[in-house]
Amino acid sequence: MITVKPRREIIEYVEDVLQSVNLGKRGKYDGDKTAQRSGLLGEVVVKDLLGVPWIKNLDGFDGGFDIEINGIKADVKTKGVGYKFQPWYDHIVNGYQIFFKVDVYIFASHSKTTDEINVWGWLPKSTFLARANIRPKGSVVIRGGKPIILWGDWYEVRNNQIIVINSTNDLKKIFFRGRKVVETSGLLKAISQTN
Repeated sequence: MITVKPRREIIEYVEDVLQSVNLGKRGKYDGDKTAQRSGLLGEVVVKDLLGVPWIKNLDGFDGGFDIEINGIKADVKTKGVGYKFQPWYDHIVNGYQIFFKVDVYIFASHSKTTDEINVWGWLPKSTFLARANIRPKGSVVIRGGKPIILWGDWYEVRNNQIIVINSTNDLKKIFFRGRKVVETSGLLKAISQTN
């Protein structure tokens, strides 16, 4: 896992975006400002680690993915928690989002008490769907010691079912498998490997 304490510029960017735009534009299960803050912090931290621009489509729905590099579309799923996220906890994609055209999910958590982002790991969408436990809409689950009724289907995998990300290089390999990754002036470039 990669743990990042977002620097001041990231926090300010996220706060500015949230003050000027409502990011919940899917029409369903958009999350309140707290959930949107966790999600945007996770997304921006992952983009920052990859060296890609933070700018988001602020005018409308983003198509269900946060990052596209080399034709690979990734959705960063950041779970905001008020407790220490443990390695045996789960990562969730709501059923409404399952139909978005993404290739991979990158899983992170946001500590609402420390503002730290933990980037835990990732899965190709097809592997996620094969491994996911589905909790149907209306199910009751316990989160933070409190029961909540699910507002939609939840697809969830345990943290030990995902491919662990231990470094920025592990994160970059998602988008540059079979290629050598080089950084130039903060921008990512892929060069075909020569053997």
